[in-house]
Amino acid sequence: MLKFSPDNKLTPAKGRLLLAEPFLDDPHFKRTVIYLCEHNEEGSFGFVLNNYIDLSIDRIMEGMPIIESRVSIGGPVKNTNLYYIHTMGDVISQSIHIAGDIYMGGDFEQLKTLALSGKVKEDA
Repeated sequence: MLKFSPDNKLTPAKGRLLLAEPFLDDPHFKRTVIYLCEHNEEGSFGFVLNNYIDLSIDRIMEGMPIIESRVSIGGPVKNTNLYYIHTMGDVISQSIHIAGDIYMGGDFEQLKTLALSGKVKEDA
């Protein structure tokens, strides 16, 4: 019998990656990599990093300019909202610091203005 339960001494925490169990059969999280933005007694919130869809951001969000970016589908909670991570925390006001130089959210109108001016890059 195959025993698949490696010893993992790391606990989930803000800024860490969470890997789905190899045989998890949940359609939202099967074979996903999640970047944890929050983990506390109330629950967890993170970004699915590897479940991309073949739609550009300008086709999903009205008035959003075409930018080089990838859109990923997350879990079943608040799936009508757009959440985003970036490295422009010193530029986009109201950004929430996660860890290192990674931020999430912020002033969406400011993001659109930056995108229109060509200052948003896929790796930002």
